[in-house]
Amino acid sequence: MRITKEAMLRLARDTAVLRANQDRSIICIYLSGSLISEDPFLGGSTDIDLFVIHSGRPVQNREILYLNDDVSLDIAHIEQSRFEQPRHLRADAWLGPFLCAKPRVLYDTQHWFEFTEASVAAQFYRPEYVLERARPLEAAARQTWMDFHLAQPEVSPGNVLRYLRAIENAGNAIALMTGTPLTERRFMLALPDRLSKINRDVLKERFEKLILSSPVSDLDWTQWITQWEAAIQQMESSEKCPLELSKPRWNYYVKAVTALSVEAPCAAAWILMKTWSQAVSLLPSESPFCRTWQTACASFLNIQDSFLPIWGDLDSVLDGVEESLDGFAAENGLAE
Repeated sequence: MRITKEAMLRLARDTAVLRANQDRSIICIYLSGSLISEDPFLGGSTDIDLFVIHSGRPVQNREILYLNDDVSLDIAHIEQSRFEQPRHLRADAWLGPFLCAKPRVLYDTQHWFEFTEASVAAQFYRPEYVLERARPLEAAARQTWMDFHLAQPEVSPGNVLRYLRAIENAGNAIALMTGTPLTERRFMLALPDRLSKINRDVLKERFEKLILSSPVSDLDWTQWITQWEAAIQQMESSEKCPLELSKPRWNYYVKAVTALSVEAPCAAAWILMKTWSQAVSLLPSESPFCRTWQTACASFLNIQDSFLPIWGDLDSVLDGVEESLDGFAAENGLAE
């Protein structure tokens, strides 16, 4: 089939009808994520993000299903009770923003979505709620910096993942000031625009330095992508393989990184190192895939024998994020 946005929307509608007919506990299904944006494709691949709301506890929290080599179906199953307190949703960094980002409702009973969205969105963008969503992410990033600064941990896949999550939390604290948080594939692609919206372009180079410490040639990109893809394929056979890195998602990442390595290398480096670190964290430490990952950490992240070379750079980014949030608070009369 031709992979077009219109075809994906039809698939989403058909899936919603099928699921609603099969499961009477479903009270609402809505579509969010990249498919409601102007251009949902990266490197010719995309996914369909469905939120399925159940009257009781769902059997599973998430499904990722293969549709074809370039499209996967990502279904989040959520219990209705999570939406019962509008104030909690206004403070939620993930569920609340996507609920209020004008998703496309595909199935609804008794106007559940209309009522819920209206209850949450009424005060959603008030400055105090924006800060309530952003501050915990900034605090979590700073706590990681403090933990590492005090303990000087070894350079392991798990610790590199913690470091990358600190960067992600810092970036999304900024992103939440003007919209939804940034998802994995588009994190570094969209972050510069979010920084511009709050007049903090100065932070762009600081974030980029953390993720891509020096330029990578076309030949090197080809070699890195080959080694990274092999590690993900190896990890997929593990019982511990997370859904987001399972086989239906391979092209979702590989095609995006391949395309972005030319157009936006820092965005490509983010996806590559985040998923590569996650993959090798589930492989035996003696695996040869771990050794090539260590070399990649040195080349992309400037992390070799310790985190010390990059600690000052991360501190500078976090200072900039904290200053941005403090400035926003002061501008809106919320300074402590």
